[in-house]
Amino acid sequence: MKRVVIGMTESDCHTVSLYMFKLYLEERGFQVLNLGACVPLELMFREAVNFRADAIVIGAQNGHAVDDLKRLKAIKKGYRDSPPIFIGGRLAVGVQKPERAEAIIRGLGVDHVLNSFEEFLSIAAAPGDRRRSEMAPAAAGPKSHPVAPALVG
Repeated sequence: MKRVVIGMTESDCHTVSLYMFKLYLEERGFQVLNLGACVPLELMFREAVNFRADAIVIGAQNGHAVDDLKRLKAIKKGYRDSPPIFIGGRLAVGVQKPERAEAIIRGLGVDHVLNSFEEFLSIAAAPGDRRRSEMAPAAAGPKSHPVAPALVG
């Protein structure tokens, strides 16, 4: 796994941790496409196709990831070979238990919930990790989204 698309959930405008993650990965030989803040899921997948990404890593700092990921399974079905989906950050707010949010998020189609940058590296380097040469949209792939995210860089 060496090509990674990263971005924040659609309702999340935080970018500092995302940029730090980008630098962390680049220092370790990864090619990273940072889509920045407030990224629609459709755009993440479309850019992952164009970038030929091995993984999509979603950041969430505002605690609303569950709401932002409700359409993830449907969007993943629009692609023949979706890369693994990772998420990290603050997944819950208020009295909601992070463990409960994690279970819900996994049920929405996220493959890995991360607790640290290092955890991503350990999964990406694990034997039998999911390596692909490309990810292509299915015949009727998702439509483009009219809103472009703010780029960090």
